[in-house]
Amino acid sequence: MEQQRTIWTVIVTVVVAVLVVVSIMAFQSIKDEDTVINPIGDVVPEEYNPNEALEADLSSLPPIKEGHYALWAIDADNNPLLVWQFRINSQGFVVDLADLPQSSIVVTPGLDLTTMQSFLVSIEKGDVAVSEPSASVILSTAKKTNNNFTLQFPHDFSEASGSFILATPTNGANTQETSGIWFVKIEDNRDIVALNLPASPEGWVYQGWVLYQSKPLNIGRFKTPEGKDSFSNYSGPRAFPAFPGEDFLTNAPANLDVELPLNLADGQALVQIALEPVVNSEAGSSNGINSDPTGDDLFALNILQSQVPQNIEPKGSVELQNVFNPPLGSIKILTR
Repeated sequence: MEQQRTIWTVIVTVVVAVLVVVSIMAFQSIKDEDTVINPIGDVVPEEYNPNEALEADLSSLPPIKEGHYALWAIDADNNPLLVWQFRINSQGFVVDLADLPQSSIVVTPGLDLTTMQSFLVSIEKGDVAVSEPSASVILSTAKKTNNNFTLQFPHDFSEASGSFILATPTNGANTQETSGIWFVKIEDNRDIVALNLPASPEGWVYQGWVLYQSKPLNIGRFKTPEGKDSFSNYSGPRAFPAFPGEDFLTNAPANLDVELPLNLADGQALVQIALEPVVNSEAGSSNGINSDPTGDDLFALNILQSQVPQNIEPKGSVELQNVFNPPLGSIKILTR
């Protein structure tokens, strides 16, 4: 009996020892793999030379499905040098153009980053390498302290304001008047501009949205709040005012479960004015209004928004709230 206990003790000891060895080997394997990908999926660069790597915090950038972000270093002669191309996915993680996770550390072999005077991040179309930044610059250097760079959105909309009314001018007076949004206000029986916005910056265009039951419906794109916007697919047959706006009467989009006409006064509609990047922002160019490198989805750079009050009367003015909260970023050159 005692001999059997001894044999079992030896067997158990051997099994435990084997398990310990296997565990150590597995852990070492994970550590070895972690030189490429660590447990949270963040790519870890291998050795780099001082001054040839940077640590980037760009996590506040909005997610982007189509197109991509590009980080540029600007040298002493004001030449842009491409450093990195990446996306922010729907979970807020930094990934490369193949959607693989990326580190916050970027290595630039042969490029002395300490000679750079500034950095910027642009929005680019497609998935191919680019030779110069687009006009859609979303971050640029606001402050430099030694080898640390603070980046911010280069345009200020903190003073923007506006309002809208419910009306449907494209199907006649007093017909389904709670089915349209127009960025006008009525004074002395005249429609006047209701948005306090400058002309949109180069590389950007304004985009109006109605989020009805959280489903985005296009109002239209515009460069200035004076004049018609670029969209009228949901409107009726009559001429519409020379202001941004849309009647939601017909041609419901196939990809959204909504029925038109909408009742925008049922408490389920949110109105937004946002900034969207454009490929070509030349004034008067339809291409410059509609060619969006980020696709047709909402790009989370909102300026103004407000809920449509439930049971609001037609042509009652609704003030838009300023919700402008631009992204920030930072770059630290690793000098060791």
